[in-house]
Amino acid sequence: MQTFQKGARFGEWTVTESVTARSAGHVQVQCSCGAQGAVIALNLARGKSLRCASCASSLTAVKKRVA
Repeated sequence: MQTFQKGARFGEWTVTESVTARSAGHVQVQCSCGAQGAVIALNLARGKSLRCASCASSLTAVKKRVA
């Protein structure tokens, strides 16, 4: 089990409530753009989830314009 402290940052995500979660558990988070959601703890800890879907799609669009 892993403990996620309120205020901890993972990429653009900020943990909104402290929780001790198993790998299949969910952590409540808020993106830097203000979007809120629940992310699978294991994905958060491993860096597989770094931002909300809206920010991820806008980042992809910027990368395509630059390339």
